[in-house]
Amino acid sequence: MRPLEPLSRDHEIISLITETERSRVLLARRKSDNLEVVVKSLRSNINKPEDFLRIRREYGMLMELAIDGVVKIYDLMELDGSPALVLEYFKGITLQQFLEKYKDGLSLKTFFPIAMHIVSTLSEVHKRGILHLDIKPSNILIAKNRVCLTDFGISRQISGENLFLLEGTLPYMAPEQTGKTSFPIDRRSDLYSLGVVFYEMISGTPVPRLSLTWL
Repeated sequence: MRPLEPLSRDHEIISLITETERSRVLLARRKSDNLEVVVKSLRSNINKPEDFLRIRREYGMLMELAIDGVVKIYDLMELDGSPALVLEYFKGITLQQFLEKYKDGLSLKTFFPIAMHIVSTLSEVHKRGILHLDIKPSNILIAKNRVCLTDFGISRQISGENLFLLEGTLPYMAPEQTGKTSFPIDRRSDLYSLGVVFYEMISGTPVPRLSLTWL
């Protein structure tokens, strides 16, 4: 693995966008050209090798997915002793935020253009040999003329081997992702999750916010 350049060498942190128990997302500016970027890094208390490998794996997958419907990756750097992804700053909102304006669901006229963008992008992701595995409204970004998938943190390469993985967001997870069936995870797992998202878009009914601890 190549040594990572310190983020501070060419980037200035502007503000915190959001954070979870494991990671944080920051808005930054690249000093060389004043480009605003997003930095996704692990929190300082998360320092297990498998967490570092996950970030590096996400970087590798995004490098393979140089398509318009996936948030662009610029670099992999080091921040506070951890690897950090430097990503495109997508100036839009999440599908989850968008749906909050439509309590009775989207009209078909509004639904279909968004849905077609998502389907087209997911199809291209699968053609590149990658499963997203965490399709949900908060991982879909919307701007006026663009819809993007983001957060490939638990994504995996499609291979001939059976894939069993207990990760994801429970309300959107296919049954095989819960570990409660013997079926392997494949492209259909993403399609199941997308179906749940489409139901939410049309019905205006959010799915129950359960967590993996519920299992």
